[in-house]
Amino acid sequence: MTKTVFSILALGLAVLSHGEVRSRFDSNGEGWGKIEFTPAGNVFSAPGAVTYIASGGNPGGAIRQTDATGTWMCFDAPSGYFGDLSSAAGGEVGFDVSMTTTLGLNPDLPFSVAITGSAGSIYCLHPVRAFAPWQRVRVKLAGGRDWRWNSYNGAAATPAQVLSVLSSVNRVAIMADYQSGTDTCQIDNVYLGPAEGSSKTLLSFDSDSEGVIRHTSLAGSYTSSVLTQTLATWGASIGKTGGGLTIGDPDAELSWFLLPGTFGGDRTAYTGGVLTYDLKNIPGSGTPIGNYPLLTITSGGKTLVYAPEELNGYNSHSQWEKVAIPFLPGPGWRVGSPTGPVASAAEFDEIAGFVEYIRLRAEYWNGDENNYFDNVLFSPPQPTQVTGHVDLGADYFGSYDGVPIEIYTYRNGFPLAVIPAVLDANGDYSVTITTPGDVTVLVKPSHWLRAIAGTASIDGVAKVLPTVEPLNGDVDEDNAITIFDYLLLSSAFDTSEGQGSWVPNADLDGDGTVTVFDYLILSANFDQVGD
Repeated sequence: MTKTVFSILALGLAVLSHGEVRSRFDSNGEGWGKIEFTPAGNVFSAPGAVTYIASGGNPGGAIRQTDATGTWMCFDAPSGYFGDLSSAAGGEVGFDVSMTTTLGLNPDLPFSVAITGSAGSIYCLHPVRAFAPWQRVRVKLAGGRDWRWNSYNGAAATPAQVLSVLSSVNRVAIMADYQSGTDTCQIDNVYLGPAEGSSKTLLSFDSDSEGVIRHTSLAGSYTSSVLTQTLATWGASIGKTGGGLTIGDPDAELSWFLLPGTFGGDRTAYTGGVLTYDLKNIPGSGTPIGNYPLLTITSGGKTLVYAPEELNGYNSHSQWEKVAIPFLPGPGWRVGSPTGPVASAAEFDEIAGFVEYIRLRAEYWNGDENNYFDNVLFSPPQPTQVTGHVDLGADYFGSYDGVPIEIYTYRNGFPLAVIPAVLDANGDYSVTITTPGDVTVLVKPSHWLRAIAGTASIDGVAKVLPTVEPLNGDVDEDNAITIFDYLLLSSAFDTSEGQGSWVPNADLDGDGTVTVFDYLILSANFDQVGD
């Protein structure tokens, strides 16, 4: 055993294997210190000592520091975290964190973890909502939007850049300044190594509040501004299943459940999935509140709200209800407020790539009320096979095999996706749909009008839709049979397949030649419009 390892063990730092290191602070501070960070130039300076506490950790001992300087303070790792940690690439770094004050959240946090090596630096932007009691933070060491290269506001770090830093580490700094004024921060159970359990996808509240905060803002405010924040009240038997949370609302502000930072970060893997939770609201007095959103997500100063049209006048009732929010661009997702512009796919992707705040509505009446909350779950997309049959009509004599079709999906009249497919020889089709929830499915064969096939619940279980019988004659495929279709058919009249002026869509009856019989089909359906 080398002299270096002897000295590390003397401090109490656990060196578990090559590329894996942990600090539990069971008997001392294990060589950790503190250091200031200056965002301009990404400079670390003014190292100092931290306070070791023998009890009050998570569990046992922990280290603590108080910040009253107005600078960004960090916990500074000892040399046991230095050297070649390349085997941790693809693993994770994490810690437990707790704050002892109730000041406002700081919206300008430069990073939560910074790792520097001879090849450069990586800064983790994974959001942390430090608040008593303890919260566990785990972040993958795999690059992507959670990590920035060589500056806390730099470009997203690649996996290769993460590996280059881990190959020769000389600093690991963990942020200790999550609130906007004087605060005291504690950390415990620091870990760097193979994956142990990254960002959460489930908050069950079986044993505690898991760091969920009652967060209030001015009525009508949908930003991350804070009036007050206190821990939501936890009870061992008040949830839908076991433990749960409750928030009373005797005041005039708008109350939210603010989820912990472990529910944030890069959630692009869940785009196309669904966010669900159980909610029960017991009103006391007053009337239902109008069109406030069910959810807000904030990142980089931009806020998305989920407030579908049917939400206007919605209020939870005195019984448990399952709330399901589709996590993808579509109906109900707007920028800034319920009346803001519909969120584009690019805006949604930007937010999903680095989620800072997730707030769920906890108020439905303009008087006093009590709200109960349980089982918050991020579910990934559940691709669902949807099959059906198309009858192209008695006026079509060609082969069904290979006829191109487009599958359109809608929710509440809002277009979601267009999926190309083809019919088989029997007129059957099969597509995979990933958009969650109940969607309306429409089918449009090439020169036929679009027709509604039915509604399918996209939940991972295969669905069979009723047969559709679309109208023939849409030569230009604009979903209407008009004079423009007549002109295209006329230009191709009396031509056969293989000739230069041949227009495949003008052969409405599928006999290989554009004739008077194709005119008759178009005339019979003239001026019709598809679904």
